[in-house]
Amino acid sequence: MKRSIYQVVIVLIAACSSLTAHAQQEGDWTREKAVKWWASMDWYRASDVAQPKKRYDAFGRELENTAEDSVARPIVNAGLKPDPSVNVVEFAKQYNANPSRWDKAFAYLKTTDFSTIQPGRYPIDGTDVYAVITLGPGKSPDTTLWESHRNYEDIHYVISGKEQLGIIPLTQAKVLQPYDSAKDLAHYTAKGKYYVATPGTFYIVTTEEAHRPGLKANGYDGDVKKLYIKIRKS
Repeated sequence: MKRSIYQVVIVLIAACSSLTAHAQQEGDWTREKAVKWWASMDWYRASDVAQPKKRYDAFGRELENTAEDSVARPIVNAGLKPDPSVNVVEFAKQYNANPSRWDKAFAYLKTTDFSTIQPGRYPIDGTDVYAVITLGPGKSPDTTLWESHRNYEDIHYVISGKEQLGIIPLTQAKVLQPYDSAKDLAHYTAKGKYYVATPGTFYIVTTEEAHRPGLKANGYDGDVKKLYIKIRKS
């Protein structure tokens, strides 16, 4: 009996130690530390290693690699920069929880010639990382809502054209349509800041933010070709 109690105590101590270590790890990312890490751009340069080429059929399905496809892909979208609107603390946590997924996402962003790719969905790493390319005119405010996700973080990049993209902390948004797990989507009403998204700058939207993409930019009536990269949250 005494031995059983002793074993239970040992298990409880071990569990508490594990929880404490996890809490300490989560708490390591202070804003000061995250800002410094973000400014270093090491998280972006880590994906500079050229990636194997990928080919897709007309339905966006990845084709089997050949010897020719194994040739390393050069960086074709040099000079891209991240917008500083990102929630650096949350991004630091998510990137460092699974850098491989983020590195694949950034490598795709850097090495893909988007001028030759048609709208559709393209796998990058199965369903853990994938891209969606859209093409069409900007939307009017009365046809769009603020939204958020719980399972995926987003990278938004306007390939050509111009749009308005709203981003706001989730805590400042009021729930309009509760979270739908099947769609990984919730909708909100909010008054937030809008950014004019153009080629050359990409936006990172974490699950701690609501966003309102695809709005028509003032003075621009043309089509917008846009890339969304979805990265599964760890």
